[in-house]
Amino acid sequence: MKTPYTYAEWVSLLERFGSGDDSVLQLMGRGDVVWSSVVAERWTRQVSDALYARLRTLSGQLQTALDRSRGDYHGVANALVGARRGLVPLRTFVALPCLPDLVRNHLAAELDRWVAETQASLERSAREVRWDQGLLLKAIRDNPFTAASEKLAVGDAPQEGPDPPSRQRRIIL
Repeated sequence: MKTPYTYAEWVSLLERFGSGDDSVLQLMGRGDVVWSSVVAERWTRQVSDALYARLRTLSGQLQTALDRSRGDYHGVANALVGARRGLVPLRTFVALPCLPDLVRNHLAAELDRWVAETQASLERSAREVRWDQGLLLKAIRDNPFTAASEKLAVGDAPQEGPDPPSRQRRIIL
């Protein structure tokens, strides 16, 4: 595949990304778009559609994982961690350098809104579960879906280099 510059080249990559192919992110990161009033509207629609397709898929995957967990604390935690991992390529996508600032900011805000609403919905649903003494709510709060939003702001690149110091408890006798 070649680096996208024309609308037609972008459309095929955006369709692939929308259907779950993260391998195209590298090409899109190097790409650019020839900007005109006609292309701007159509291209922005394609970018937005790709993001929303991925959000629908991620939502379905999260729901399936939560259903399979059957309320088990560790199963719920694993479902949320898996969903947070699914946000990584979406954060990369909404921070593409070729996106105009207005589009980038809008898509990042939409992604943040979706993440916050999903977390709020999960907590609201867990509050209604009375038979588990609050364990489901605790699992959701201990493994917040919003953690990825807090750690990596849109446009920030992940830090390269040594891993940060461990926050494990160390007992010295």
